Amino acid sequence: MPLMDKPEHFSAEGYRKLQQDSSPEEWRNEALRACQSTSTESEVAAIFDLYCAGKKLCADPPEQLNPGERLGHVKPEATSIARIAVAIRFDIPFVQQQFRFLAGENSQDDYRQAREFFEEHLVLGIGGNLPISGRPSWLFRTDSAAGDPFDGDNSCLPWRLALPIAADPNLRSIRCLGYRISMSACGDARRPTAFDAGYEGLKFCWHPGGETVPHPHSPCSAPGLKEVVVEPPLFKQIEREIVAFTARRP
Repeated sequence: MPLMDKPEHFSAEGYRKLQQDSSPEEWRNEALRACQSTSTESEVAAIFDLYCAGKKLCADPPEQLNPGERLGHVKPEATSIARIAVAIRFDIPFVQQQFRFLAGENSQDDYRQAREFFEEHLVLGIGGNLPISGRPSWLFRTDSAAGDPFDGDNSCLPWRLALPIAADPNLRSIRCLGYRISMSACGDARRPTAFDAGYEGLKFCWHPGGETVPHPHSPCSAPGLKEVVVEPPLFKQIEREIVAFTARRP
């Protein structure tokens, strides 16, 4: 059956993307039907996101990853470190320092100390079951089967990945953390659907097709990247060599 008409307060751009989405038409119509009786867009967002909660990671069939493939995940450093520090009960500046040491920003002794800290608190300790993100995790892929997702110029990654924080056209720079994740830690990877993106993602950042669409004000001309969604890997499952970098406009 065709997609039902757009509810009055549903985003026109979000509806356009929903029309192009590969998720079952029945799901999309159910979600739109639930939004019909709303009187504001905030109500639409709440109802759509509630519906999405039961449909995340449900694209069919699973996306095939390559043997030995490594995928990348990028987080803003400030929010990521704050979340980790609270979870493992350490001061934020100290955790930030350890992650920068893990990224090789100081001496070999500091790197070894940071590795020990990571193993003790984010593998064996209280942070052992801490996921790297909310559900789902959005990971990007490389062009080569066993390539390094951070082997190259990372300065444009937040814009290429269309991260929400990079949507501000006036953003000049952002400090980021990059995590490498082996395909063996990904479980069933799926091509993202509108229901993985949620209402805000559908409206602003996500585009159908399984590849990121860089923000229009990106400071570089690099194309989008292939992406998948997975159940969030745990910190103890990621490669220990954290990447820390500053993405900035030239």
